[in-house]
Parts: sequence; C-alpha cells; structure tokens
Amino acid sequence: MLDDRASRRGRVLDLLVGALRRHPAAASAAVAEGTRLLETGVIDSTGLLDVILEVEAETGLSFDPLRLDLEGGLTLGMLADAFLPADAEAASG
Repeated sequence: MLDDRASRRGRVLDLLVGALRRHPAAASAAVAEGTRLLETGVIDSTGLLDVILEVEAETGLSFDPLRLDLEGGLTLGMLADAFLPADAEAASG
C-alpha cells in the first residue's frame, strides 16, 4: 500500500510541476517539494487555483484544502499531499 501511495504522490507531484511550468512566474523557477509557492512568487493565488483544477481533472483525485496547514507556507509537497486521502496516509504509516 505504501508503494501505491508513493506512486500516486509522485504522479501528482509531476503533474503539479508541469502545471506550474505553464505559468509565467514559475516557468524558470527552481521548484522542489519544500519550495514555498506563494511566498516566493512562484505562483499567485489565481494561478494556484488553475493548477489545482488541472491536476484534479487529470487525475480524478479531489483536492482537500482542509489537509493544508498554511502557517508555515504552502509548499509543493503540502499541495501534493492534499490530493491524497488522509486514510491512505494513516494506513501506510
């Protein structure tokens, strides 16, 4: 089950990076799992919504904003995790 979750997470990360690259500010930015997307100007809130909708459409997964803790800044990794069901995380950990 861990491999399945890791595989889905990897796919979501790839799709997120691809979607981010289509936005002007993110096209040449170095983006890693720990990159703070909004704070560093990689993307704005409107672009972020576009990215989320694109990944939802591509994967059929639902984005869960309640899985985000924005106090430390929104990172690519946090964004990817918000597409994965919490019960899958609990089952694998």
